Amino acid sequence: ATYFVEGGMAVNPAKPREVVLLGKTKKRGEGDPNHCALFRSRDRGETWDSIANDDGRIVADNLPPWIIDFNMKMKMPASGSFLAFDPFHENRAYLLDAFGVFRIDDLWADKVTLHAMYEGVDDTVTMTLCTPPPSADGKAPPLLTGLGDVRGFRHTDIHQPPLHIIEPTIYTEYDWCTSVNGFDYCEGNPAVIMCCKAHDGKKQGKVLLSENGGQTWRMTTYPIPN
Repeated sequence: ATYFVEGGMAVNPAKPREVVLLGKTKKRGEGDPNHCALFRSRDRGETWDSIANDDGRIVADNLPPWIIDFNMKMKMPASGSFLAFDPFHENRAYLLDAFGVFRIDDLWADKVTLHAMYEGVDDTVTMTLCTPPPSADGKAPPLLTGLGDVRGFRHTDIHQPPLHIIEPTIYTEYDWCTSVNGFDYCEGNPAVIMCCKAHDGKKQGKVLLSENGGQTWRMTTYPIPN
């Protein structure tokens, strides 16, 4: 591979000649950045084959919709950092990425499917919380969460994971921010809400504005000072 990061490697304890490596690459046929590739060897690493999602040979199913939103609309996990063989099921393995666990039922198949085994958000940090006052019609207000890495969510039911991440409805710059650090709402009209991410030394801080209680957002032109 010309580029490889966040790789998880595993040796099959039942068949030590089998070695598998999974991570991100950007050579055509080995996966673009933020895509994944699987390198497989059955002779202790002397020779390898590889499959990748950009050639259609790695697919993911049952992904939470917000993962697709967050990961540049790609229906794949964000990374692959750990890989382990299942000692009780031949050819099965488990993959850990930045947000949860995936099961691979046959590592050696010509087409490998990653089965998402999670619904919520794992291994992240809540930066801020906000609950506007109830609306005039008496409906319960949403809970707004600002998270590290995955921006945040609008929760209408705290017992169910949200379907979508907080993001502008129309934007051209991928990842307008990685972490939402603050929310505020208008005291006179709580349906008007703003959220922001401070300047991090790499990207200018941005502000999103919602006028419908956080259901949709648009990017504003107000920069956040250092």
